[in-house]
Amino acid sequence: MKKFIYILVLPISFLFVSCDKDDLVEPVASFTMSATEASINETVTFTYTGTSAEQVVVFTGDEGHDYALKNKGNSGLVLNKGILTYSYKKAGVYNVVLIATNYNERAEDMVYSIDSAQIVINDDNVELRSVSLRKDMYLKELYAQMINDNTLLFAVPYKVRVSNRDIAVSMNKQRVNIEPMSSSAVVEVNGGEYSENTSYDLTQPFEITVYSPSGDSKTYHSEVMHYPVFESFSIAGVDGAVAYSDYYFDKTFITVELPAGTDVSQLTPLFSSADAKQISIDGQEQVSGETVVDFTAPVVYTLTTWKDDDQSVSAESTVEVSVTLL
Repeated sequence: MKKFIYILVLPISFLFVSCDKDDLVEPVASFTMSATEASINETVTFTYTGTSAEQVVVFTGDEGHDYALKNKGNSGLVLNKGILTYSYKKAGVYNVVLIATNYNERAEDMVYSIDSAQIVINDDNVELRSVSLRKDMYLKELYAQMINDNTLLFAVPYKVRVSNRDIAVSMNKQRVNIEPMSSSAVVEVNGGEYSENTSYDLTQPFEITVYSPSGDSKTYHSEVMHYPVFESFSIAGVDGAVAYSDYYFDKTFITVELPAGTDVSQLTPLFSSADAKQISIDGQEQVSGETVVDFTAPVVYTLTTWKDDDQSVSAESTVEVSVTLL
């Protein structure tokens, strides 16, 4: 939590006990910066190298912390054990001012000294903070995963559960929320101006290009995969009833109702999945019509898929199967 220093107006009642400023030792104000030139959102460390100060604050020079505007509500940031870490949000050349202060017990009198330096902040950031499908019919936003330096993976469900109904998700008409790290960056999608209100076809090539104010740019490619699901799941000739999760895109539930008296400790499910390249329970591979499973308690299947032979582009889902007796 950042702490602020304010100019104090002392009560009149304190004035009669004022002591002489000559009794106070004038502190030495000096400091170092971890960089004199940095990028937005990059951490800069200010270190107090002076001596004899009861309190040290730094005016970082940007909005809200400009020493020249201290009488108009701008404030300094208090150093903790002589150190302050900070990141700038906008590009510019900033005048950093450090004030080292000493004061008596009741703060009626104080002495201080000042040191200053300039720091240059560049806005060459072309990174993305987040990319997500807009919260239209979902209970929460669906965020893309950054799977390497310039590739985004949209792992999406076939359906989402809304108001106790499973609704199909159409990927050919989706609004996308794109947030670059730099608030001043320009974003393009497929070579055209990006708009958060435009519906994009994510089944086609989808590229995001970020342009920084400094002129740098970076293009991000996308991959779209569905979370794998069971197309069919049955036990002893009885089909399971499927339900999607209200809150998790990568979870589904299957319930199979079997006749009373069925031994649920040794059942052999039949299942199929067009997407899943690997199906397991607790890391053990499952084979349709062959693997015997104990369903005395709900069983969680893990379904995993990946693109061609590239397992870095992958999606994993879980299916919780419960067997109930009629």
